[in-house]
Amino acid sequence: MRRFTQLFQEIDSTTSTNAKVGALQAYFQDEEPKNAVWALYLLLGKTRKRTVTSTVLRNVFLNISDIPEWLFKDCYAHVGDSAEVIALLLRDVDLGGSTASNIELHQWLEQIIPKVKETETDEEVQHLIVSWWAALDSTEIFVLNKILTGAFRVGVSGKLVIKGLAAASGVTEPVLAHRLMGDFEPTVEFFEQLISEEGAEQSPSQPYPFFLASPLDEEKFTQETMAEWQAEWKWDGIRAQIIKRQGEVFIWSRGEDLVTHQFPELEEAFLRLSDGYVVDGEIVCWDQENQKPMPFNALQKRLGRKRVTKKLMAENPVYFIAYDLIEQDRQDIREMPLGDRRHYLETLVKSMQSSTSQSDSQSEEDTADSSNPDDYSRVSITESLAFDTFEDLQALRG
Repeated sequence: MRRFTQLFQEIDSTTSTNAKVGALQAYFQDEEPKNAVWALYLLLGKTRKRTVTSTVLRNVFLNISDIPEWLFKDCYAHVGDSAEVIALLLRDVDLGGSTASNIELHQWLEQIIPKVKETETDEEVQHLIVSWWAALDSTEIFVLNKILTGAFRVGVSGKLVIKGLAAASGVTEPVLAHRLMGDFEPTVEFFEQLISEEGAEQSPSQPYPFFLASPLDEEKFTQETMAEWQAEWKWDGIRAQIIKRQGEVFIWSRGEDLVTHQFPELEEAFLRLSDGYVVDGEIVCWDQENQKPMPFNALQKRLGRKRVTKKLMAENPVYFIAYDLIEQDRQDIREMPLGDRRHYLETLVKSMQSSTSQSDSQSEEDTADSSNPDDYSRVSITESLAFDTFEDLQALRG
């Protein structure tokens, strides 16, 4: 924990990108894999269930200190973080004369913290937490508190973490970014495969890093040859990758959440594909009658649900507008020119729509009417806009 806390301080105490990357590189070069993999997991903000709530930590602190609750609340109002307030105030609290010890990060996360699940009473929880605080200095207590509550954050982006790991391992940033997409088990085996030349075995559900939008340098863009660029509409939905591998469909949101069960219609549509395809695009709710997207609020009703009812699917039908094809026949084709990928994408979507049409014609007797969302393909391709000048694009946008 001590070395990880030191890394946290080095990152948190500087605004220099180079200094942050340098600190990360040094950490990953020196630290043992059993600790480094957990550090990576935490730094990338991977999902961990909180072990205890902030309220529990606050109550434990109030039970062992002489500080009244009103004063704690006043301190919290100034600091804005209960984990940090507790760490600061514990400097003046006698925790029983224990001395700090250097317990390793992996031990905390694999052996010590899980002991909370074995407790049966509030008193047992308090005894555990106080013993943990007694073994750490104030900064380590702050880091522990954030881990316990599932709210660990540090002033470094995932991109910089990957950059530091790339500098330490010699594996390129794009390769690491792909290998780290989605969730992973923080094991020594995973970490060693991650930074090896061969790489970790790819899970069939593993998505690719999302290529996100960035601001346009208008002055530079006006000097470009417009024929070398492609322009498309921006849709008001959620960015997603739909993967078809090993007979299954996986739908990932941009936030690296697996949301397949929230969109069973899209899952069914992509099950028709052969294996080895990954399509990037936007999920929207679509008003078929008026041929336009529904308000984003309609899509929000589909998000975060454990179960999507037929009524909800009928009232808020979802469609997938494809932007790009990034895997074809099990091959990563991101290095291909966009124009070639666009051609392959158009062919793929047309084949899906054709398949849908044939299926529909075979069951004409059971077909209701053309406004039924099940009667046409839920997958389309984004329109490529025609333009010759930057002014043309400005006019389209206006």
